[in-house]
Amino acid sequence: MTSEQIKLVKDVCLTDDGTGNPKAGVFTVLFNDEISFRNTDDFVIWDDANELIHKITINFDGPVSGAAWPYKISTGFFGNIQFLEGLYNMSNFEKVVDEMFLNKGLIDQDKKDMIMKWAANIRNHAMVPQHPGPYYPTVPQIPPCPPRPECRPDGIFHGAPIDQRTKKNLIFKIVDALIAASTDFEFKKIRPMTYEVLTYDLKLFANQIKAFIEGMGKDLFYASYTDNDTAAIYNPKKQESIDNFVQNAIELVLPQKKGVTKNTILYIEAYGVRVRYDFMVDYENDDAADEEWKTNTTESVVNFVESINNPAIDSVVINDDYSFSAVINTTDGLDIGLTEFLASLPDTSKVTYSANGVSYVLTVGDESTYDTFKKGVIDSMPTENGAVTVGNTVITSTNAVDLVYTMQVKYFNEAEAVAKIGDQYYSVLANALAAATSGQTVELLKDIEVSNDAVEGTSDTPVYVIPDGVTFNGGNHTMTAKSEGWVSKGGNYGDNHILGVTAGSASILNLNLVGHAAMKSGIVVWKGASATINTVDIKNCGNCGIQAAGGTVVLTNYTSSGNIWGSVNADMGGGVAPSVTFNSGTMSDKVEIYTEITDKEVVTAPSLTKVQGYGTQLKGFIYYTSNATKLGAYVIGDKVYETIADITANADNVTIALADDTTESITIPEGKTFTLDMAGHTLTNAADVDTIVNNGTLTINGTGTIDNVSNDKAPIINNGTLTLLKGTITRSAEAGVGDKDDGGNSYYTILNHGDMTIGAADGDNSGIAVTAMGGHSSLISNGWYDSTGKTAENDTCTMTINGGTFTGGKYCFKNDELGEVAINGGTYTGCAENTLLNWHKMTINDGSFTATKAAVPNVLNGTYQQGVGHLEIAGGEFTTANGANVGMINGYTSSDITITGGTFSSKVGLSSYMPEGYEIDIESVPGKFVVVKKSSSETVDEEVNSFIDGLDAEGVTVEPVPDTPNTYTITTNGALTMDSLIDQVTGLENVTGVTVSDGTDTASYAPIGGDLAAFKSQVNAMLPTLNEDEIVTLTMTVIVG
Repeated sequence: MTSEQIKLVKDVCLTDDGTGNPKAGVFTVLFNDEISFRNTDDFVIWDDANELIHKITINFDGPVSGAAWPYKISTGFFGNIQFLEGLYNMSNFEKVVDEMFLNKGLIDQDKKDMIMKWAANIRNHAMVPQHPGPYYPTVPQIPPCPPRPECRPDGIFHGAPIDQRTKKNLIFKIVDALIAASTDFEFKKIRPMTYEVLTYDLKLFANQIKAFIEGMGKDLFYASYTDNDTAAIYNPKKQESIDNFVQNAIELVLPQKKGVTKNTILYIEAYGVRVRYDFMVDYENDDAADEEWKTNTTESVVNFVESINNPAIDSVVINDDYSFSAVINTTDGLDIGLTEFLASLPDTSKVTYSANGVSYVLTVGDESTYDTFKKGVIDSMPTENGAVTVGNTVITSTNAVDLVYTMQVKYFNEAEAVAKIGDQYYSVLANALAAATSGQTVELLKDIEVSNDAVEGTSDTPVYVIPDGVTFNGGNHTMTAKSEGWVSKGGNYGDNHILGVTAGSASILNLNLVGHAAMKSGIVVWKGASATINTVDIKNCGNCGIQAAGGTVVLTNYTSSGNIWGSVNADMGGGVAPSVTFNSGTMSDKVEIYTEITDKEVVTAPSLTKVQGYGTQLKGFIYYTSNATKLGAYVIGDKVYETIADITANADNVTIALADDTTESITIPEGKTFTLDMAGHTLTNAADVDTIVNNGTLTINGTGTIDNVSNDKAPIINNGTLTLLKGTITRSAEAGVGDKDDGGNSYYTILNHGDMTIGAADGDNSGIAVTAMGGHSSLISNGWYDSTGKTAENDTCTMTINGGTFTGGKYCFKNDELGEVAINGGTYTGCAENTLLNWHKMTINDGSFTATKAAVPNVLNGTYQQGVGHLEIAGGEFTTANGANVGMINGYTSSDITITGGTFSSKVGLSSYMPEGYEIDIESVPGKFVVVKKSSSETVDEEVNSFIDGLDAEGVTVEPVPDTPNTYTITTNGALTMDSLIDQVTGLENVTGVTVSDGTDTASYAPIGGDLAAFKSQVNAMLPTLNEDEIVTLTMTVIVG
């Protein structure tokens, strides 16, 4: 097997299956001599770089050997591997079928499905790996002694079946016959298939090996000849030349020095079996033949040198020691037939040329080495005036005899040419291009500088135009545009391109272009023209590296960097659409390929991603890029945006995640919806602008900070619908110190003129913080400071606060005119004045409010213009340094205050805002005053007493009995009924029953299902009606709940 075949199988079967184990539970390697390496029995180590495989195991060679040397390391060569075998569990079996067969197109999906159906239905294997542990177990398993081989019926112990032995005899018969017939060598048989051989000619013996192999005819499958370090391999299935096998046998396997004996092994695979022959090759001198070869070869070399006649070579001198000295004037045209001459020398195996630390080998008979050798010799020649190259040429005979010649070459040329066409040289590139005709190649011979001072035409004219059908080969040289003295022609975006294809088609290859900011592109292809550009690098141009202005461009191995506009521009030219195909290369510019054309496809670039860019630089153009984040910080789908403002202007209903700490101000347009994910970063305003102005629908989420550092500007102004779910909102540069002193930098942290919600109703709002440590401006303002011209119908501002931490400001929260706020939670502290200031409608259901300034109420309520001053407190905890927690604004008082709940640090003024049915609980929270609703029975008791007091009228006197609660003396001078009292009592909330008794009779009534009229009649019948009637004592029992 070849190393490529082995690696193909091994890299699939021995890679990790995701559990720390190889896909193959058992992996066996079988060598030509029937030796096997198995990963479950041995420690198997692969050395791909040297094409070796090693096995560490126990020495079972015998008791004496095993005792003295118990450890064995065996090494095999990839070329000797016959086949590889892997055993798999079901999961890894399917992976290997995919990787080795399906993915390579060897089978289709239907065939794979059939294989897997077969695999799932066999029942002779375990469905889990045999060894679930790592490839090398923590505790190594000691393998047992190997079993003895089976004794076959013929009484011989061997591993191969009898039919294989018979087929091997076919190979033995052919090879043994060729050995017996050989007249060139004496094969001395040591034991079966092992011979000693004496040779004077390595090539002759290698051809003898070739004869053995060819003797197999069409039945040959594979052959290798090895010294167990390297091998010559012949595989007829690959249609390889057997002459290559012969050459490799000479150079890699047979002894390279005379007087050396080397053990070599020949493996032949034919007729379905494999055999091995061992040849101990003794390589000795044939001195007379060697001396004759040296003489003849030296004479041939001298004759060749003396015959050299080439305009590129000014002189050649043969020295007494057969070294050579030469002077050349160019490296062009140096092919003097040297390679062909050396390859024709009789009895020569190879020629090695060494110069400048590099060697090139010409192998006689292997024409694939000729061009490389020729190129290596010519490329080693000096290229600058005065430079010298010293090289050694070693000619080696087929008997490994070396002849060494030293060659010294000096370069000298008075006039260096810039370009050439064939054998015609030009000192001016423009002249070469002007002379070139279709089918010719203009080759640049050295680096040059480019100037536009001689260019006629407009600023769009290229300095050099490549004619139709011409190839411009830069020879890997560099053309550099001179920035100093570059002539301005008044063009937009620079003047003149370096190269241009203006008509027809042309090719540009192996070229480096370096521009500068004052010029246009490196290469321009105009409308109707086409250019094939291969292995070209362009950098530092004032526009783009390549401009397809209505032209067709095909790019292969194109590289670029430092071009101001980018690597490639594809746009209309004279009404003609361009076409750009990018096959390969590395474009390091921020912009790689771009076009202003958005309504049709003009670029083909399979390896790049197509996006549309928005921003002051991207301008809505189409871009093809290897990394969209090079273009802009924000990549959303197939769109790229430079700034958040570009997103809000060109997108809708998307999430904007901050890419980094950002200084930018954002306006959300009316009718658009966005989510802003702070993503752990800080958003700071642009100078003297509010940070976020929302006119649409905005949700703010994610850990991060929204800051504003400008005077009279807010981090958030909401004119639409805004939800704040997480984040810190601050004015880090807030400097306000008092009512009259803004410190030069003060404003609201949040100003709401729309509909705003802070925090989730049932969520965790601990990640919300609004802060600004100043005493001049309120922290949050909801509503209008001046509502003149505003209406409740169109201009009411609503806010709901479900939680968060609110710290600082003159007031933590100011509810201005036409502002409606519901506070359901949050912590409010650190204010310079009152915590809350209400001018319109405020409802407090929960939260913690702390006022630290002495004698300042937590909550102030007032009315002005359209501010109605309506305040409801249903819950929350209120703490003041001293004094009342709730108060009214002096001069703008509004007593429209209702307190039905809450915990207060002081009871001052609370009762005046509590409706009937509420009281202050001083026991449930020590040291606090809690507003609670009175119990139902207590309320009913008060109501009934008031109703009885209400009986006092003309002709009726009602007097409470002193020191006896709920007892009255009623005196009447006329008929008295209890109808009105009964109506009032039975109509009370929570009353479920009324009973009246005079000590003898009892009347009862239940509001549900009772007869009220009958009850009244029964009660009235108990009353006295005459002066002589005795005093009647009535007892009324009211049942509550």
